[in-house]
Amino acid sequence: MGNLMSKEHIFVAACGHGDRRRVRNLIRDKFDVNIKGFGGITGLHMACHNGHIDIVKELIQNKVEIDIRDGNDQTPLIIACFQGHEQVVKILLENDADVNATNKNGATALMGACLNGNSIIVSYLLQRHAQIDAKDKDEQTALLLACHEGHEKVVNILLENNADVNAKNKNGATALMGACLNGNSIIVSALLQCHAQIDAKDKDEDTALILACHKRHEKVVKILLENNADVNAKNKNCITCLHMACHNGHIDIVEQLVQNKAEIDIRDDDDQAPLLIACSQGHEKVVKILLENNVDVNVTNKKGATALMGACLNGNSTIVSDLLQCHAQIDAKDKDGDTAFILACHKGHEKVVKILLENNADVNVKNRNCIGGLHMACHNGHIDIVKELIQNKVEIDIRDDDDQTPLIIACSQGHEKVVNILLENNAGVNATNKNGATALMGACLNGNSIIVSYLLQRHAQIDAKDKDEQTALLLACHEGNEKVVNILLENNADVNATNKNGATALMGACLNGNNIIVSALLQCHAQIDAKDKDGDTALILACHKGHEKVVRILLENNADVNAAGKKGATALIAACVNRNRVIDFLQHHAQARTKEKDEGQENMIKTLLKSFADVNARNQNVGIALADFLHDQAQARTKEKDEDLENLIENLLENNTDNNERNKSVVTALMAACINENNVSDLLQHQAQTGAKDEDAPLAASHEDHENIVKILLAYNANVNDITKDGVTALMAASWQGNDTIVSDLLQYHAHIDAKDKDDQTALMAACSEGHKKIVKILLQNNSDVNATNKKGFSALMAACVNGNSVIVSDLLQYHAQIDAKDDDGQTALMAACSEGHVKVVNILLEHDAKVNVSTRKGVTALMLASTNGHDIIVNDLLEYNAQIDAQNVAGDTAMMSACQKGHVDIVKILLDSKASVNIRNRQGSTGLMLASYCGHIDVVRLLLDHKADANIRGITGETALVLALIKEHYGIEKLLTEHDAKKENYRHSNSNMDPSTSDDNDFKFPSSSAAPDLKGATRSFPDESTETKLMPVERTINSTTPVNINLEMAKHFAMGNIHIQNPQCDDDDDDDDDLQENDAESTDDGVKK
Repeated sequence: MGNLMSKEHIFVAACGHGDRRRVRNLIRDKFDVNIKGFGGITGLHMACHNGHIDIVKELIQNKVEIDIRDGNDQTPLIIACFQGHEQVVKILLENDADVNATNKNGATALMGACLNGNSIIVSYLLQRHAQIDAKDKDEQTALLLACHEGHEKVVNILLENNADVNAKNKNGATALMGACLNGNSIIVSALLQCHAQIDAKDKDEDTALILACHKRHEKVVKILLENNADVNAKNKNCITCLHMACHNGHIDIVEQLVQNKAEIDIRDDDDQAPLLIACSQGHEKVVKILLENNVDVNVTNKKGATALMGACLNGNSTIVSDLLQCHAQIDAKDKDGDTAFILACHKGHEKVVKILLENNADVNVKNRNCIGGLHMACHNGHIDIVKELIQNKVEIDIRDDDDQTPLIIACSQGHEKVVNILLENNAGVNATNKNGATALMGACLNGNSIIVSYLLQRHAQIDAKDKDEQTALLLACHEGNEKVVNILLENNADVNATNKNGATALMGACLNGNNIIVSALLQCHAQIDAKDKDGDTALILACHKGHEKVVRILLENNADVNAAGKKGATALIAACVNRNRVIDFLQHHAQARTKEKDEGQENMIKTLLKSFADVNARNQNVGIALADFLHDQAQARTKEKDEDLENLIENLLENNTDNNERNKSVVTALMAACINENNVSDLLQHQAQTGAKDEDAPLAASHEDHENIVKILLAYNANVNDITKDGVTALMAASWQGNDTIVSDLLQYHAHIDAKDKDDQTALMAACSEGHKKIVKILLQNNSDVNATNKKGFSALMAACVNGNSVIVSDLLQYHAQIDAKDDDGQTALMAACSEGHVKVVNILLEHDAKVNVSTRKGVTALMLASTNGHDIIVNDLLEYNAQIDAQNVAGDTAMMSACQKGHVDIVKILLDSKASVNIRNRQGSTGLMLASYCGHIDVVRLLLDHKADANIRGITGETALVLALIKEHYGIEKLLTEHDAKKENYRHSNSNMDPSTSDDNDFKFPSSSAAPDLKGATRSFPDESTETKLMPVERTINSTTPVNINLEMAKHFAMGNIHIQNPQCDDDDDDDDDLQENDAESTDDGVKK
């Protein structure tokens, strides 16, 4: 067998290399000429692929099977036609090769020849009665493919032989559409002469004219218009040719369309008119043409936005002037009440603002949130615009809905120069917003010492209080702004002022843990033992937070170590709750004032025992603190017996501690003991309630992987289906941890197998996500819902594919998991596996007929994901399963573009070898070459140029690959492009915004050899919500300054840094760099654990 395999490979390789002598010798040795190698490939396939005519003749003479098929059902004739070997094709036809045989994709030899563009082979095949209108699986015909590829001679031969000129593929695309997308005017003319339906529509209702306008093929547009194409035809989004041309800024096409009676104010689905689109894109000449043709200058979209607003957002002063000359309504408002002036101020377009003011724009106009241009400019720090507005008599203390003044906003944002200008122009330094917050408070929260000094020099009231009685000093101490605190103290701020909860600046600093501020406050005579409304002192708060240095400073300054709050909590108890080392300091200082001997850790235990003697009488949290303390000590325990800890346990039980007493934010004694396996039985024997609920149920022992604990709890009739506040059950926890024994036990006690948590996750999803094969099997055998999805549509199969566990994937498919199910973003299991690079999983899915060309909501396919993430093996596999190689996402990017941008040269080569379109363009007009040049991938650039990539194609803003390379200073690429005839021209080095890419990296996060490329090159959803084509000025709300409560009840929020004065928010604009996120601090009463 080994020798046979060896000869088999030798024979196939010899045929492939054209080694006639070796082939003859093997045939003389009676070798089977039809034997197949890897992938079902024979010697004849190899010889036809490489054009070795002598080998082909030799094999035919030795009775080779002329129509033998490989693993993809390719016959030798199909291969020879695809490769363009004319003489080989002729010999095969002369020996009666089946001219109409098809491969797995339904592609014929004629289709292969048409794709290849070999007119001689096409003629041979037609003479042998090749079916001229045969269709592959995507319903592509030979003519469709030839038109798409731009092979003029082949198209003429097909038309002369009466090919169906109006045949459509499965997407409804015709040969004329393919030629228009390709921009081949000769083919377009030939098709029209043969009565191609000029206004035929595809499934997206695009016509040939719409596609030609989208692709900017001026000559083709002219031909179509001369042949009476419907100039006002709309696609399914009501987008017309004029919309397309205006978006792309193609002046000549716009002129042609207008001359041919295009409806100039025509609207799309969002009521966008061509003028709105042109203005938002900044195409000055296009706007001029439209204005000259009496376009409605005040047309609005669904959001009420006008062309003037679009131009102001874009910052194009020329367009703004042109619109105003044509009587654009300068103070028109959109649905949010924004005007062109407000938007220009928001974006910081100084020149535009000046033009608007010169044309009498209302300088004090407000939107529906009472926000004006000055608010916007102050929020964003546009200093020159602020000056311009002041010169134009803007109301300096104008207020919004929350009574915010421009000064308060500028201070909160830390814009020093803006603050200075406002103060010089007599802005009200002590103005307050609805919550009583002042500019000084905003500056203190922001931590800007320069602004604080400016305000104090202008006599800002240093001890002013907001509605919660917070002062500037209280806020600065909470935020930990040392420099600001020092300035306030130097200016005699009241160091002992309290807010409505009785909290002082010292308490805020102690909660924050800032020992420098604590020291500064104490030096200024801060009352060290002051108490808030809960009776807590600075020392208690510092102990609660575990700030050792602060505790040390307070003790050194004679803080009362035995002071207790209203609920009986002392500093010692607060420290115990958080189980920190502050206990050491407290124990050391407890008797320091009477100079008694420090007995250290030994006395600490006795003190704890005494403190916990009557748990319920003193503090409901102390027993819980004890349980937590026990847990920590138990984990640190050595093999030696710890008598003190035993005494603590006895004390807890003998004093009838309510083991189920719980606090909303603390675990019960039983729950803590569940983690410490040794104490469970004791607690249960003292009748602890096994069904107690909290953040972790008793059966959360499942999460800790304690089989014995689970058995004990089940024996005491624990509720097997108890859930946490997040909806998690014991079965979910055990499935996540991977303990199959616990899973089996829980199922025997009737655990709900398909219970869902708050995110709709099931136990099966958890097990699949973590790769626990055995548990997945158990759950499936117990009829778990294999197709359940979480709130985002994510299934167990998707989780397994992300994880890359092929065994689990196979098991799920055996239990009828829906292989092509989509999550809320349109992602499938195959996409997940392709994105993560799990080859074995991908193969399993493909073998189970997963749809390879399905796309996400953003048009991303599995091939794009694999190409983006550099998984070359998967790219090959997908192509073998007929992945559409030139499919485009909503941004117009293809798999090859993604690979070019990421620098995956091996994948780019695979795609190019599989006939990927090298010069296809995305919505920015960028090609793979431009992307690779911009990103500095010289090997990719070299490869693309070797495959005839056009180095002089321009993006929609006019940039070429060479310009992009120069912008990023990729001089090696510049040299390479120049050697390939790239045209050198002037460019601006500062144009760093000329990024040719359109797709967000998030589009490519999880989430072919076919002879049938998709002709759907135009972006169907254009223009979409991701572009600025839709002028939708969004809500711009400036939130009021939120007061801060520095008290014990808010300790948790202080620690997390959640409580602060809300920065004023001017908008929620589409642009990421202007997106001012809200961070409302909710004052939830979590209570402090003592």
